[in-house]
Amino acid sequence: AVAYFLVGFQLTLLKVIYFFITMIFLANAGNSLGLMLGCIIPNAEAASTLSTVTIIPFMLFSGLFIQLDSIPVYFRWIQYLSLWRYGFEALAINEFTGLNFTCTANETVYVPCATGTCPRCPIPNGESVLIQLGFDGNSFWVQIAVILALFGLFRFLGWLALEIYGRKRRSSA
Repeated sequence: AVAYFLVGFQLTLLKVIYFFITMIFLANAGNSLGLMLGCIIPNAEAASTLSTVTIIPFMLFSGLFIQLDSIPVYFRWIQYLSLWRYGFEALAINEFTGLNFTCTANETVYVPCATGTCPRCPIPNGESVLIQLGFDGNSFWVQIAVILALFGLFRFLGWLALEIYGRKRRSSA
């Protein structure tokens, strides 16, 4: 909770509420992913190793480290399974929507215009940042819905793995 205020995000009640909604849903979906992996993988040592192998690609292809447009086509499918992608997009939309920037003299670029060259701020507002990231600024609730869907999917797959494992144990006993 303290991190929101330390980072310097926008201090409006709705932005704070949306931030915490996103973080709570992400935490629960992340717990579901861990639970699913724990149910699928037979022992703790293998689970620890395979969970890292599973989670690292999700983080890499979330759009935080590599811009989504620059991911090779044959790896793009990974982003759709990544909780981090949907969380990052939801948090970016929440923070950058409605935000305006003021450029300093060093940040201003000069572009051709009808009168010669005109000064221009390359990133005048938060919507420009969202466009550069390849995010749709109107899809906050879509991102939240996908996080909740992944939460349900991971819980279901974990339950299914336990059910299959339990049936095998009952049939072998």
